[in-house]
Amino acid sequence: MFGRHPKLVIDAFHELPDNIEKPKDQSEYVRKLEDRLRHAYSCASESAEKVVSKRKVLYDVKAKAPALQPGDLVLARNVNILGRH
Repeated sequence: MFGRHPKLVIDAFHELPDNIEKPKDQSEYVRKLEDRLRHAYSCASESAEKVVSKRKVLYDVKAKAPALQPGDLVLARNVNILGRH
């Protein structure tokens, strides 16, 4: 919390080393935090783009365009009327 990793009982039990690098001053901490947040944002964006493209492919497999012929009745919206139709 607040740039520090909590020391848990399990860490003491397994005698894990306390080699966590501590920031020297506030500006260094802010710079490192900003870098980590940028990296996390870019990873999340890449992951979201992959999911979107995969779902688009799956949707396009099942999507079918309506077969409209000249003379077919269609539902149209009158855009000149304001409010609910």
